[in-house]
Amino acid sequence: MTRKGAGWPDRWDRPFAGEPLSDRDLERALALPQFVFTDEEGFSHRMPFREILRHDARVVRYRRGEVVTLAGSYGSSVYFILSGSVRVFVDRDNDPALSQRRKVVRGSWGRALARVGRKAGPPEVHPDPNETGGGGLAGLALRGGGDDRRVFISDLDRAIETTKTVTLMDGLMFGEISALARTPRTASVIADQDLELLEMRWQGLREIRRRDPVFRSVIDGAYRERSLRNHLAESPLLAHLDAEALKTLSEHTAFETHGDFEWSATFRRIQGQDYSIDAEEARDLVATEPLIAEEGTLPEGLLLIRQGFARVSRGLDQGHLTVDYATAGDVFGLEELVAQARTGKPQPLRHRLSAVGYVDILRVPTDLALKLILPNLPVEFQRRDRGWNGQEEEGGPVGIGAGIGTGIGAGIDDGEGLMGLNRTQAFLDFVVDNRIINGTSAMFIDTERCVGCDDCVSACAVNHDGDPRFIRHGPEHGSWMVANACMHCVDPVCLIGCPTGAINREDGTGDVLIDDGACIGCGTCAQACAYGNIRMVEVRNTDGTVRMDGETGQVVKKATKCDLCAGSPGGPACVRACPHDALQRVDMRDRATVRTLAERSSSRRWMRRAGDFALGGVLLVGLLLGLEAYGGDLGDTRFASGWILGGVVLAMAAFNIRKKLPSLPLGRAATWTRIHVVLGLVALGLFVYHGGARAPDGLLEVGLWVLFLGTAGSGLVGLALSRLLPKRSGRDRERLLFDRIPRLRAELETQAEAAVLRAIEATGSEAIRSFHEGVLAPYFADVRNMGAHLLGGAPLTDMDRRLVALERYLEADGREALAEIRELVGAKDNLDRQYARQAVTRGWLFLHVPLTLATVIAALAHLVVIQAFSPWGL
Repeated sequence: MTRKGAGWPDRWDRPFAGEPLSDRDLERALALPQFVFTDEEGFSHRMPFREILRHDARVVRYRRGEVVTLAGSYGSSVYFILSGSVRVFVDRDNDPALSQRRKVVRGSWGRALARVGRKAGPPEVHPDPNETGGGGLAGLALRGGGDDRRVFISDLDRAIETTKTVTLMDGLMFGEISALARTPRTASVIADQDLELLEMRWQGLREIRRRDPVFRSVIDGAYRERSLRNHLAESPLLAHLDAEALKTLSEHTAFETHGDFEWSATFRRIQGQDYSIDAEEARDLVATEPLIAEEGTLPEGLLLIRQGFARVSRGLDQGHLTVDYATAGDVFGLEELVAQARTGKPQPLRHRLSAVGYVDILRVPTDLALKLILPNLPVEFQRRDRGWNGQEEEGGPVGIGAGIGTGIGAGIDDGEGLMGLNRTQAFLDFVVDNRIINGTSAMFIDTERCVGCDDCVSACAVNHDGDPRFIRHGPEHGSWMVANACMHCVDPVCLIGCPTGAINREDGTGDVLIDDGACIGCGTCAQACAYGNIRMVEVRNTDGTVRMDGETGQVVKKATKCDLCAGSPGGPACVRACPHDALQRVDMRDRATVRTLAERSSSRRWMRRAGDFALGGVLLVGLLLGLEAYGGDLGDTRFASGWILGGVVLAMAAFNIRKKLPSLPLGRAATWTRIHVVLGLVALGLFVYHGGARAPDGLLEVGLWVLFLGTAGSGLVGLALSRLLPKRSGRDRERLLFDRIPRLRAELETQAEAAVLRAIEATGSEAIRSFHEGVLAPYFADVRNMGAHLLGGAPLTDMDRRLVALERYLEADGREALAEIRELVGAKDNLDRQYARQAVTRGWLFLHVPLTLATVIAALAHLVVIQAFSPWGL
C-alpha cells in the first residue's frame, strides 16, 4: 500500500476500491492498450499517473448474465476489459432494460374517483414483489446482497437470440462518453462470460485525458465520432449550417469541462443540515467557482454550454454582480464576436463566466465562428441592442438564453444600476447560490399568500395512497419558499450510481421517476440529492407491520419523492389544489417565468382582487336589471330572485366538492376560489334584494336570515384573514409548519426548565425559582397572548419588565442565566405568534363550512314552504 504524498487530492483518502490497487492489478492496468504509450513524465508530482490508477480505479468482477450498465441510467465511470467479454445491446427497441422497465401509466378518471373517500391505511404500503410477480424489471433479477447486489438477466441466451448485440473483447473500453459528459448510457452492457473489468471513476479519467495527449486523442476522437456532430446539429444557433460546415466545426471544436462533477457533495457540505445557503456560505461557494472567461479580456472562441451551469456576472466594486446564469443550450461571447465582425476589431467580453458546480462547454474557434456561424445568423439570435458607443443599433446578438440583457438580470445590466439591483439581484443570487437553477419543476410557495391550509399536502397524499411526497418547508427568500419537493433537475445527480436503474428519466417528459419495483433501497439516490428531496422510508405490509427482507432479515426500505403525480390524469395535484394561487411549479430554464417571480408585487394582487369585486358588482347589477325587467312582466321578482339565489348558493357550495377531488383535472382551486368570492358578492346582493325592505317573518325566515348573514360574514372575515395574516406571517424570520409548532413548544419548555435548574444550581437564587414557578412555567406550558398577536400588539412588554426587575436581585452569574431565559422567552413568543395567525387562517373554515351547510338546508326548507303555500308554487 502506498503512502499518500504531499499535495495529493483529498479523494485519495478514500480510494475507489476502498484500498489502492495492488501491484498485480496495477501492472494489469498498465498493460491495457489505452495506457501502453502513456508518457508518465507528463503528469505532475501531485498526481502521478500510477497513483491515479491506484486510487481512482478498481477491479470489478461479474458473472455471466450480470448487468454492467443499464441503458438510460446515468454513469460516472469508464470500463476497461481485463478478461472476458461483454455484450452491448445496440437495438434500443429490444434492449432488456428499455423494454422491461415499467412504463408510467397515466391514471384514468375512474381510478382518480376511486381514490376519493378511500379510508387511509397504514403509511408506506408498497406492493410486495413476491405477490405481484416481480419488480419493475421483468426478465431481470437480483443476485447477491449489500454492496455486491447485482442485476442479472435470467435468460441471457434468449435475450441474445432476440435482439442485436455487439461483442467487446479483452482490452477494449466502454462508457467513456457517458462518464465524461454525465449523460445517460446509450445501451445496456451485459457480461457474456465471467468478466474482469478495470472501472475508473470520472476524476481519474478526466485527469489522464488532460495530461496524456495520446489518451486524449482516443477519447476526443470517440466523442467527435459518436456525439459531437449530433450535438452541434441540434443547436438552434447552428441550424443554418450545412453538413460540410458542421463537419468542419466538429473537427476543430474543443470539448472542455470546468468545475467538479461532485459539486453536490461540496454543496451539501457547505449548506449544512438546513439545505439553504446564507450570505457567508454563498461567499464560500462563489470562491469555489472556476473561472471560464474573464470580463474585459478578448474572447477565446464562441462558448456553447453543453451541460451544467455557469454564473454570468460583471465587476462591481470589490465583487461580481450576477446578471444571469447559463445552462445547456446557451451561448456565451456571441455579441462580442458579432461586434468584431461589424467593426473589424476584436471586442472585450462584457461579462465574466464561471462554473456553478460543473459545466461542459464546446469552444468553437473564433475564426471559424466568424467565418461559418456569423453570416446568416438565425433571426432568433438577433435583437436590437446597445452598440459599443452606447447608441441603439440593429442586429445586436442574443447570448445567454434569450440573451444577456434580456434574461432575469437584464434590468441590472442594462443601465438601471442599483435600482435594478434592489429589485431582482437578491432573488437572482438566491436561485443561483442555492442551485435552484437546476430545477425544471421547482416548487415555489408564496408565503404572503399561503395560509397553511395544507390542501397541497392533502392533495398529494390522495394521489399517493395517503403518503405525501413533499414537505412544505425549505429555503426562503423574501416571500418565496422553495419546498422540499423533487425539482426534476436538469443535472439529476441522483441518477448516478443507481445499481438497478430504478430511478430514471421518463421518455418524452424528462421527469425523474422511481420504479418502486426495481428499487432495492440502497439509498444511493437519497445521499446524492443535493436538496434533501428524496426520502428513504420503511415499507409496510397491508396490515401495518414493517416488511422484512427474507434473505438479510433487515427492514425493507424504498426511495420516495415527488413524481409530479405521474399516475394522475391531471398532473401535479399540489398546484391545482392551492386555493390562493400561492404554489407554482417553475421551470428555471424559462427566464421570463423566473423574472416574473422576482418582480411579483403586491400592487398587482390588489388590482386582481379589485377586479374580482368589480366583476361581482357588474354581474349583480346585470342580474338586478334583468330581474326588474322580468318583474315588470310578471308583477313580482321575489320568486325568480329566490331561484337564482338558490342556484348561486349551490354553485358556491360546489367549491367544497372540488376540494374533495384533487386527483381530477377540474381546474385550479385558485380559480374556483375567485369564482366563489365573486358569486358570494352576487349572492349577498341578491339576498338583500330578495328579502326586500321588510323584516323576516316567522322562525324559518329569521333562521335563514341569521344563517345566511353568518355565512356571508364568516366568508368575508375569512377572505380578509387569508389576505392579511399570511402577509404578516411572511415577515417572520422563519415560517414554521403549523403541525410542528406544538413539538417545538414542548422542546422550548424542556430547555427553559433545564436553564432555570442550571441557574438555580449555579446561583442558589430563590428569585429565579419563584419567577419560574409563578410566571415562566405557565408561560411555556401553553399558547399565550393569541389576541395580542392577532391584533399586532407587543405581548412581551410586561414579561420584559418583570425580567428587568428580576435582574436587580441577581449577581453576574444570575444575570447571565437570565439572558439565556430571555432568549427562550422570545423564541416562545415567536411560536405563539405564528400559531395564533395560522390557527385563525385555518380555523375559520370550521365555522364557515357548517354555517354553509346549515344555510343550504334552511334554504331547501324555505323552498318547500314556498312551493307548498305561495301563489307561485307548483
